[in-house]
Amino acid sequence: MKAKYIFAASLLVAGAAFADTTEVETSYVVGVFPLTLQANVAETAIFVPWIESGGTTGVAVSNLVKTAGLTAGDELLWYNGSSFDAWELQDNAGVLYWVAAAQGVAADAQRIARGQSIILRRNDNYDSETTVYLVGQYTNASASSSIAGGTKASPTYTLIAPTAVSGTVNLKTKLSGVAAKNDAVTFIDGSTKKLKTYVYNGTNWGTPGFDTTKSPPLPTFTPASDADMTLSAGYGFWYKRCSGADAEEAIVNW
Repeated sequence: MKAKYIFAASLLVAGAAFADTTEVETSYVVGVFPLTLQANVAETAIFVPWIESGGTTGVAVSNLVKTAGLTAGDELLWYNGSSFDAWELQDNAGVLYWVAAAQGVAADAQRIARGQSIILRRNDNYDSETTVYLVGQYTNASASSSIAGGTKASPTYTLIAPTAVSGTVNLKTKLSGVAAKNDAVTFIDGSTKKLKTYVYNGTNWGTPGFDTTKSPPLPTFTPASDADMTLSAGYGFWYKRCSGADAEEAIVNW
Protein backbone atom coordinates (compact mmCIF):
# COMPACT_ATOMS: atom_id res chain seq x y z
CA MET A 1 0.00 0.00 0.00
CA LYS A 2 1.28 3.44 -0.88
CA ALA A 3 0.81 6.16 1.71
CA LYS A 4 2.33 9.45 2.72
CA TYR A 5 4.81 9.53 5.57
CA ILE A 6 4.42 13.02 6.97
CA PHE A 7 6.90 14.67 9.28
CA ALA A 8 5.17 17.96 9.90
CA ALA A 9 7.92 19.97 11.52
CA SER A 10 6.15 23.09 10.30
CA LEU A 11 2.73 22.13 11.64
CA LEU A 12 2.01 25.07 13.90
CA VAL A 13 -0.24 24.96 16.94
CA ALA A 14 -2.29 27.77 15.41
CA GLY A 15 -2.76 26.02 12.09
CA ALA A 16 -1.56 23.36 9.70
CA ALA A 17 1.31 24.20 7.41
CA PHE A 18 2.77 21.18 5.69
CA ALA A 19 5.78 22.79 4.06
CA ASP A 20 7.60 19.61 3.11
CA THR A 21 6.35 16.05 2.74
CA THR A 22 8.07 12.99 1.39
CA GLU A 23 6.31 9.99 -0.13
CA VAL A 24 7.62 6.55 0.69
CA GLU A 25 6.14 3.08 0.64
CA THR A 26 4.52 2.27 3.97
CA SER A 27 1.26 0.88 5.28
CA TYR A 28 0.10 3.91 7.24
CA VAL A 29 0.61 7.63 7.72
CA VAL A 30 2.74 8.81 10.63
CA GLY A 31 1.81 12.12 12.21
CA VAL A 32 4.15 14.40 14.13
CA PHE A 33 2.62 17.36 15.98
CA PRO A 34 4.99 20.06 17.31
CA LEU A 35 3.46 21.53 20.46
CA THR A 36 4.68 24.70 22.11
CA LEU A 37 5.05 24.60 25.88
CA GLN A 38 4.80 28.15 27.13
CA ALA A 39 7.44 29.77 29.33
CA ASN A 40 6.70 29.88 33.06
CA VAL A 41 3.97 27.26 32.77
CA ALA A 42 4.99 24.10 34.59
CA GLU A 43 2.01 21.90 33.70
CA THR A 44 0.29 21.62 30.32
CA ALA A 45 -2.68 19.40 29.50
CA ILE A 46 -1.94 18.04 26.03
CA PHE A 47 -4.13 16.21 23.51
CA VAL A 48 -3.87 12.77 21.90
CA PRO A 49 -4.45 13.18 18.15
CA TRP A 50 -3.03 9.83 17.01
CA ILE A 51 -3.37 6.07 17.45
CA GLU A 52 -0.58 3.56 17.99
CA SER A 53 1.52 2.99 14.86
CA GLY A 54 0.26 -0.09 13.09
CA GLY A 55 -2.67 -0.34 15.50
CA THR A 56 -6.22 0.87 15.94
CA THR A 57 -6.33 2.21 19.49
CA GLY A 58 -4.64 4.71 21.76
CA VAL A 59 -0.94 5.58 21.80
CA ALA A 60 1.52 4.12 24.31
CA VAL A 61 2.89 6.73 26.71
CA SER A 62 6.45 5.84 25.69
CA ASN A 63 5.68 6.62 22.04
CA LEU A 64 3.34 9.62 22.29
CA VAL A 65 5.62 12.30 23.76
CA LYS A 66 9.13 12.31 22.36
CA THR A 67 11.93 13.37 24.69
CA ALA A 68 13.33 16.16 22.49
CA GLY A 69 12.85 19.53 24.17
CA LEU A 70 12.52 17.96 27.62
CA THR A 71 14.98 17.17 30.43
CA ALA A 72 15.40 14.40 33.00
CA GLY A 73 12.92 14.77 35.83
CA ASP A 74 10.04 15.96 33.65
CA GLU A 75 6.86 13.95 34.08
CA LEU A 76 3.69 12.74 32.37
CA LEU A 77 0.58 12.48 34.54
CA TRP A 78 -2.61 10.71 33.49
CA TYR A 79 -5.76 10.83 35.62
CA ASN A 80 -7.51 7.46 35.46
CA GLY A 81 -10.72 8.67 37.11
CA SER A 82 -9.66 8.19 40.71
CA SER A 83 -5.89 8.76 40.89
CA PHE A 84 -2.87 9.76 38.82
CA ASP A 85 -0.56 7.39 36.97
CA ALA A 86 2.88 8.96 36.54
CA TRP A 87 5.96 8.50 34.36
CA GLU A 88 9.25 10.32 34.88
CA LEU A 89 11.85 11.09 32.23
CA GLN A 90 15.13 9.47 33.26
CA ASP A 91 18.61 9.69 31.80
CA ASN A 92 20.59 6.54 31.13
CA ALA A 93 24.03 7.33 29.70
CA GLY A 94 22.65 10.30 27.78
CA VAL A 95 19.51 8.52 26.57
CA LEU A 96 16.20 9.84 27.92
CA TYR A 97 13.28 7.48 28.41
CA TRP A 98 9.95 7.37 30.29
CA VAL A 99 9.87 5.27 33.48
CA ALA A 100 6.73 4.50 35.48
CA ALA A 101 6.42 5.55 39.09
CA ALA A 102 6.74 2.81 41.69
CA GLN A 103 4.33 -0.07 40.98
CA GLY A 104 2.88 1.84 38.03
CA VAL A 105 2.07 0.63 34.54
CA ALA A 106 5.09 0.60 32.21
CA ALA A 107 5.20 3.46 29.71
CA ASP A 108 5.11 1.09 26.75
CA ALA A 109 2.09 -0.76 28.18
CA GLN A 110 -0.22 2.13 29.08
CA ARG A 111 -2.14 3.55 26.13
CA ILE A 112 -3.91 6.89 26.07
CA ALA A 113 -6.92 7.06 23.76
CA ARG A 114 -7.84 9.87 21.38
CA GLY A 115 -10.18 12.29 23.12
CA GLN A 116 -8.33 11.90 26.40
CA SER A 117 -5.67 14.26 27.73
CA ILE A 118 -2.44 13.82 29.64
CA ILE A 119 -0.51 16.39 31.69
CA LEU A 120 3.09 17.16 30.79
CA ARG A 121 4.94 18.62 33.78
CA ARG A 122 8.28 20.37 33.41
CA ASN A 123 9.94 20.42 36.82
CA ASP A 124 13.09 22.55 36.57
CA ASN A 125 13.31 23.98 33.06
CA TYR A 126 10.07 25.81 32.41
CA ASP A 127 11.38 29.37 32.54
CA SER A 128 11.68 29.33 28.75
CA GLU A 129 9.47 28.19 25.88
CA THR A 130 10.18 24.83 24.29
CA THR A 131 8.68 22.55 21.65
CA VAL A 132 7.81 18.90 22.12
CA TYR A 133 6.67 16.41 19.49
CA LEU A 134 3.62 14.17 19.72
CA VAL A 135 3.96 11.14 17.47
CA GLY A 136 1.69 8.33 16.32
CA GLN A 137 -0.27 6.96 13.40
CA TYR A 138 -2.47 9.48 11.64
CA THR A 139 -6.21 8.91 11.52
CA ASN A 140 -9.14 11.11 10.54
CA ALA A 141 -11.69 8.90 12.26
CA SER A 142 -14.23 10.56 14.50
CA ALA A 143 -13.45 10.63 18.22
CA SER A 144 -15.30 11.28 21.45
CA SER A 145 -14.57 11.81 25.13
CA SER A 146 -16.45 10.14 27.96
CA ILE A 147 -17.13 12.19 31.09
CA ALA A 148 -18.02 10.22 34.20
CA GLY A 149 -21.22 11.23 35.97
CA GLY A 150 -21.03 13.20 39.18
CA THR A 151 -23.09 15.35 41.54
CA LYS A 152 -22.60 18.76 43.11
CA ALA A 153 -21.86 17.06 46.42
CA SER A 154 -19.57 14.49 44.79
CA PRO A 155 -18.28 15.81 41.45
CA THR A 156 -16.06 13.89 39.04
CA TYR A 157 -13.02 15.21 37.22
CA THR A 158 -12.00 14.11 33.71
CA LEU A 159 -9.08 15.19 31.51
CA ILE A 160 -10.24 15.42 27.89
CA ALA A 161 -9.15 17.13 24.68
CA PRO A 162 -10.31 17.84 21.13
CA THR A 163 -8.50 15.73 18.52
CA ALA A 164 -8.22 18.26 15.66
CA VAL A 165 -4.59 18.95 14.68
CA SER A 166 -5.19 22.50 13.47
CA GLY A 167 -7.26 25.57 14.27
CA THR A 168 -9.25 26.13 17.44
CA VAL A 169 -12.30 24.65 19.14
CA ASN A 170 -15.13 26.69 20.63
CA LEU A 171 -15.94 24.79 23.82
CA LYS A 172 -19.26 26.60 24.18
CA THR A 173 -20.38 24.99 20.93
CA LYS A 174 -18.82 21.58 21.49
CA LEU A 175 -20.23 21.25 25.00
CA SER A 176 -23.71 22.32 23.95
CA GLY A 177 -26.17 19.66 25.01
CA VAL A 178 -23.58 18.08 27.31
CA ALA A 179 -23.18 20.64 30.08
CA ALA A 180 -25.34 20.43 33.18
CA LYS A 181 -25.80 23.07 35.87
CA ASN A 182 -22.72 23.61 38.05
CA ASP A 183 -20.39 21.78 35.63
CA ALA A 184 -17.04 23.54 35.15
CA VAL A 185 -14.11 23.54 32.72
CA THR A 186 -10.53 24.57 33.50
CA PHE A 187 -7.74 25.21 31.00
CA ILE A 188 -4.79 27.52 30.30
CA ASP A 189 -5.61 30.89 28.81
CA GLY A 190 -3.69 31.33 25.55
CA SER A 191 -2.98 35.00 26.30
CA THR A 192 -2.28 35.19 30.03
CA LYS A 193 -0.81 31.65 30.28
CA LYS A 194 -2.81 31.24 33.51
CA LEU A 195 -5.46 28.70 34.40
CA LYS A 196 -9.03 29.89 34.01
CA THR A 197 -12.27 28.24 35.05
CA TYR A 198 -15.78 28.71 33.70
CA VAL A 199 -18.93 27.36 35.31
CA TYR A 200 -22.20 26.44 33.58
CA ASN A 201 -25.22 28.06 35.26
CA GLY A 202 -27.80 26.05 33.34
CA THR A 203 -27.91 28.53 30.46
CA ASN A 204 -24.43 29.97 29.89
CA TRP A 205 -20.80 29.34 30.69
CA GLY A 206 -19.22 32.09 32.74
CA THR A 207 -17.66 33.27 35.99
CA PRO A 208 -19.74 33.41 39.18
CA GLY A 209 -18.99 36.01 41.81
CA PHE A 210 -20.50 38.44 44.31
CA ASP A 211 -21.39 42.13 44.25
CA THR A 212 -19.74 43.30 47.45
CA THR A 213 -21.25 46.77 47.11
CA LYS A 214 -24.52 45.24 48.27
CA SER A 215 -25.33 44.24 51.81
CA PRO A 216 -25.52 41.35 52.02
CA PRO A 217 -23.38 40.69 48.89
CA LEU A 218 -25.48 39.50 45.96
CA PRO A 219 -24.40 36.69 43.58
CA THR A 220 -23.31 37.75 40.11
CA PHE A 221 -22.51 35.90 36.89
CA THR A 222 -20.34 37.14 34.02
CA PRO A 223 -20.97 35.16 30.80
CA ALA A 224 -17.91 33.89 28.93
CA SER A 225 -17.43 35.02 25.34
CA ASP A 226 -16.63 32.73 22.43
CA ALA A 227 -13.03 33.95 22.64
CA ASP A 228 -12.91 33.09 26.35
CA MET A 229 -14.01 29.52 25.61
CA THR A 230 -11.68 28.95 22.65
CA LEU A 231 -9.07 26.20 22.92
CA SER A 232 -6.17 25.88 20.48
CA ALA A 233 -5.32 22.55 18.87
CA GLY A 234 -2.84 20.61 20.95
CA TYR A 235 -4.24 21.33 24.38
CA GLY A 236 -6.61 19.58 26.77
CA PHE A 237 -8.75 20.64 29.71
CA TRP A 238 -10.36 19.48 32.95
CA TYR A 239 -14.09 18.84 32.98
CA LYS A 240 -15.77 18.90 36.40
CA ARG A 241 -19.09 17.06 36.26
CA CYS A 242 -21.91 18.02 38.68
CA SER A 243 -24.82 16.68 36.67
CA GLY A 244 -27.32 16.08 39.44
CA ALA A 245 -28.85 13.26 41.42
CA ASP A 246 -28.82 10.85 38.47
CA ALA A 247 -25.03 11.29 38.10
CA GLU A 248 -25.35 10.81 34.35
CA GLU A 249 -22.38 10.21 32.09
CA ALA A 250 -21.76 12.63 29.23
CA ILE A 251 -20.18 12.09 25.81
CA VAL A 252 -18.43 14.88 23.90
CA ASN A 253 -18.13 14.26 20.16
CA TRP A 254 -15.20 15.97 18.48
